[in-house]
Amino acid sequence: MSDNKKEEIASKTVTLALNNDEYLNNLDLESLNVVNEENGEITTLINKVKIVENSSFKKEITQRISCGFCDQKMDVSQLPELAKFKCPQCQKLIGLSQEFANFSLKEIVGIGGMAIVYKAYDEVLNRFIAIKVLNKALLNNAEHKELFFTEAQMVARLNHNAILPIYLFDHYKDEFYIVMPFMDNGSLKNKVFSKKMTVIEAESHYLNCLTWMQSIAEGLVYSLRHGIIHHDIKPGNILLDKLNNVHLADFGLAQIFKKISHRKKSMQFWLSPHYTSPEKVMYRREDYRGDIYSLGATFYHLLTGHTPFAGKNIDIIITARFEHKPKKPRSFNKFISRKLSKLLLRMLYLQPSRRPEYSEIIAILNEEILQIQEKNFKNNQKFF
Repeated sequence: MSDNKKEEIASKTVTLALNNDEYLNNLDLESLNVVNEENGEITTLINKVKIVENSSFKKEITQRISCGFCDQKMDVSQLPELAKFKCPQCQKLIGLSQEFANFSLKEIVGIGGMAIVYKAYDEVLNRFIAIKVLNKALLNNAEHKELFFTEAQMVARLNHNAILPIYLFDHYKDEFYIVMPFMDNGSLKNKVFSKKMTVIEAESHYLNCLTWMQSIAEGLVYSLRHGIIHHDIKPGNILLDKLNNVHLADFGLAQIFKKISHRKKSMQFWLSPHYTSPEKVMYRREDYRGDIYSLGATFYHLLTGHTPFAGKNIDIIITARFEHKPKKPRSFNKFISRKLSKLLLRMLYLQPSRRPEYSEIIAILNEEILQIQEKNFKNNQKFF
């Protein structure tokens, strides 16, 4: 479809009355995708809906609804589940909900090989939550389901400030899902260093990254004491609450699916190429030092604006770590201290035995944070 055609459809969609049955009946999926682009919402909603089109919670929405702002009646029978659109009368943005178990799904906030994540509302406890609906292909027999619940119970016992708590593991019809707190400030994917930052912004970002890295490292130490390794540390799995505190999500989920994928002779669902350890690539297994590598790769990216290894495709990214050494972090960001720069590079060593232990990582981060705080305190004293 040409860009002009898309613009024409988008323009018509937000101006024509949505209770025009003839128009809606002739509206194709590609057009509906443009509706969401025009509204600035989820641009690939239709593609995401297709992925779950065989799920047990297919669209069961009311055929006609009323706008909560102006009471305009609208026929939404042809719209995809969770679609967002403008009321033809008052132009306010409206979102469709989808009932799932005892919750009301509001919108898709993430999608991956393991699961689809929804922002949802808990009607009983009157709060927003996140629901991760797991990929059915990974839990398609009794053995895998039993493994999932056994591992999930162990993960649910973790209680640490840096670990996102789990409210519930359960299943609805034939869908397995996890209920977690909804994090208002998204993930660290949106907190990557940029050359466009002002000096004040860059200094603040640096201190934030040190604090976040320290918190996650302490959470990983705690989980290791309980016999649990994360196996999938990356910016997208580190979430921020309203106070900008970090919480590591999907704790143990990758471990669960790693065991399943081993039995299926597949690793496509538990490999994050920019952050995964060399030993996981080579041998499809890793101990806690794999998490140390991924933690280093994650904060290398956040602090420099660059992943340790890059490439045009996954194969190039994967093999680069065996053929090259990552550039010094300080070459990208002058605010990174020499000591931290060396620490990050050591965390990315090919040989697990050469990587620093958590105790050393936390000690260096504590020292770096303290130095910055003392410097800031002295600078503030000059004004008094």
